[in-house]
Amino acid sequence: MTADRNDVDPEQLVLRRKRHVQRVRDRIWAAGVDGGVSVNPKRKLATAAMSYWDVLQDYRDAPAVDDDDWPDMDPIHSRMGETTEIVTDAPGFRDRGTTTTAVPAVAELSADRLIEITEQLDVVAAELGFGVDIDDDQGLIR
Repeated sequence: MTADRNDVDPEQLVLRRKRHVQRVRDRIWAAGVDGGVSVNPKRKLATAAMSYWDVLQDYRDAPAVDDDDWPDMDPIHSRMGETTEIVTDAPGFRDRGTTTTAVPAVAELSADRLIEITEQLDVVAAELGFGVDIDDDQGLIR
């Protein structure tokens, strides 16, 4: 266990990671509505997913979660530390052509696939009892 996990209530740690993932997903949705998801939001969502998954791994052997409930993290794991080339417009004047740029290999993953992975992590968190409860009397979210 890392030092920060010893300083924080486990439920709060999981819920913080979940909220962070949701904020990044919101940015992905906004980028998609605006016309496309660039490399940086995908990189941020992949990073948030790995962080969320890492915290949930402490509960890997909990009876509430079956092995097949966990998302396949290999699409992200296998691209860590790797780059890929993407085609971009060449800098300078219009109609100058294209060039290639090295970007994190996670850019190969679709935003939908990354969102799917994080949604599966949400399911695991809920099965472990880390879901968000709504207080009907006060309308507050815990």
